[in-house]
Amino acid sequence: MVKVDENTVLTGAEDGFLRGVGIQPNKILKVLGKHADEDENFPVQSVAVSRCKRFAATTSHDYSIKFYDIAQFVDQRSSYVCLLYTSPSPRDRQKSRMPSSA
Repeated sequence: MVKVDENTVLTGAEDGFLRGVGIQPNKILKVLGKHADEDENFPVQSVAVSRCKRFAATTSHDYSIKFYDIAQFVDQRSSYVCLLYTSPSPRDRQKSRMPSSA
C-alpha cells in the first residue's frame, strides 16, 4: 500500500490487481491495472509511486516489474480534493455578510 494523497492510497493484492482506494469514504475507486497476464495469477508484492505522482509500479513473485500511467486517476482525485477545500467555510461566509466597522 502506498499513499497518493491525503485521501487516496494504491493497493496491490493476491489477485494481482492494482487498485485506487479512497480513505474517506472507504471504497475502491478504480482498478488501475493487473500485474499478471490472463494465463498467470501472481500476487502484487509491492507498490511504488513516482515523485510526480504520474506513474505507479508493482512487483510480483515472477520477478517482474510493471508500470502504470496513473496521471488521469491522480488528476481526477486532485481536482476533487481541491474543490473540496476551495469552498468557503460557514464562518467565512458569515464574516463576508457582516458590515465592516470603519
